[in-house]
Amino acid sequence: MVQCLKERSLCDMVFVSWSCSAAANFASRDMNVNTDLLNELIGVDGDTQSMISYINSSETDICLVAIDFAGLSTNIGDLQNFFNIHQKLTTVIID
Repeated sequence: MVQCLKERSLCDMVFVSWSCSAAANFASRDMNVNTDLLNELIGVDGDTQSMISYINSSETDICLVAIDFAGLSTNIGDLQNFFNIHQKLTTVIID
């Protein structure tokens, strides 16, 4: 799956959310870091909190790619808020 995102969707980085509901707010996802699990996932660059840090530190615009919409979020209000807060997120693609 990670390799597919990198090859087919041309993703530079892949972040996973391994233990939360799709309805959870982005800011509260993956607050309990499981470094052992993340280290076992080949090609993964981090969890949701790592993605948020990356977005906040980026100097260029970012396109967010998700496997499916429900996997990204089922909380439309939070998704809109997430994009409003993180101005570097300019595009979302559902693969």
